[in-house]
Amino acid sequence: MQKFTSIVVVFIFFLIVSPIISHAQNYGKIFTKVEAEKIFGKVTESQSFVRADFDKIMQGTEKTVMFKFIGGQLVILGDQRKLLYPESFKVDPKEQFYLFSKSMVDQLLLKEEALEIAVEHRQFSTTVTNRDFTLEESMICPPFCP
Repeated sequence: MQKFTSIVVVFIFFLIVSPIISHAQNYGKIFTKVEAEKIFGKVTESQSFVRADFDKIMQGTEKTVMFKFIGGQLVILGDQRKLLYPESFKVDPKEQFYLFSKSMVDQLLLKEEALEIAVEHRQFSTTVTNRDFTLEESMICPPFCP
């Protein structure tokens, strides 16, 4: 009986802690710009923003931000796939985007005080670059959309 009670306590502990851990998970990792080019390849498409304009776009989301170039146009989505940029664009709900935690984007922005922030498409990924640092290791949404 004592073993059964221990198993139940451990099980309940994991049920309580699991949502907290998954909620706190960060999506993305910061690399140097040189590392990013070696790992993820050369930039094939890019759009730069004045830092203040990029910060304003990021104010439209709290937890996640998603990027994708569609027909040469950069599209940025926030929480629940809310359109953040451009002001009007029709997004297919099944369209896959590269998802990052907003907290990781914020960490990237704290690395340096660059005047411009670039969102870049590479061979198999999309990255965000702040001068000498690049954010990658995103999740694909869908299927994974927290």
